[in-house]
Amino acid sequence: MSLLTNVRHCAVGRLADKVVVANYVHCNQGGMPARCHAVVDKVLRSNRVTDFPRLTITDKEVGTLHYVTDRLAIYIVITSSEYPQRTAFKLLDELRARFTSQFGDVLVEAPENGLTGKAKRTMLELCALYDDIARVDKTHGVQAQVDEVKGLMHENITHLLATHENLEVLEDKTDALRTEAQTFQRQATDLKRVMLWRNLKLKLIILVIILCVVGYIVAPILHRMVTAANAARSGGDKPSAGGGTAPAPNSTRTTNSTA
Repeated sequence: MSLLTNVRHCAVGRLADKVVVANYVHCNQGGMPARCHAVVDKVLRSNRVTDFPRLTITDKEVGTLHYVTDRLAIYIVITSSEYPQRTAFKLLDELRARFTSQFGDVLVEAPENGLTGKAKRTMLELCALYDDIARVDKTHGVQAQVDEVKGLMHENITHLLATHENLEVLEDKTDALRTEAQTFQRQATDLKRVMLWRNLKLKLIILVIILCVVGYIVAPILHRMVTAANAARSGGDKPSAGGGTAPAPNSTRTTNSTA
C-alpha cells in the first residue's frame, strides 16, 4: 500500500452518543493515523454536525474531510486536498449503503470501534477502489487527459512564446540591419554622385589645360602661316619698273621703197 494515497481514512460514527463504531486508516504516513482520528473525533463531537447533512471541511494537516449523515450515523472519509468532492461523496454514498446493509441492525448497540474489525474489508475495498480516481470517475479521467493536454499545450505555448521573443529580437536585429543597409546604400549613392562630379570637374580641368597647351603651341604656327600667306599675296599684286610697255619682238618696220 502506498504511503501517499488519495483516500486516507474512513470512519462511521453514531450520532446519538457521538461514538466512532468503525474506522479504517488507508494512509500510514508518519503521524497521519493519529491526526485523522483526532479530526474525526472533533467533527463527530461538534454540535453542528446535524445542521449540514453533507459537508466538506479542509484541514491543513490531514487534507479534506467529507461527511454525510442520516438519522442514525455519520459517514466520514478523509482525502487529499486535490481529491474531487463529487467522487468523495460517491464513496460515502456507497459506504453508507453497504454499511447499512451489513451492520444496520447492530449499529445502534455497537460499542466504540466495535465494528472496526468486521467492517475493515468493506472499507479497505472502497478505499482501494476510490483511491484510483480514474477507475470510479470517468469525468475525472477525461479531465485528467484534458489537463495533460493543457499541460502540453502550455509547454508548447511557452516554447512558442520564447521562440516568438527570439523572433522578435531577430526581427529587431533584421530591421536594424536593414536600416543600416539603407543608410549605407544612401551614403554610397551620395559618395558615388560626389565622385562622379569630382571626376567630371577633373576631366574638364584637364581638357581646358590640354586646350590651352594646344592653343599655346598651335597659335604661333598659325600666326606665321597667316603672315606668310598675306605676304605672298601682297608681292604678286605690285606693277613692273619704268611704267612703259615693251615693244613687241620681231616687229617689222614699214618703209617706202623707191623704185
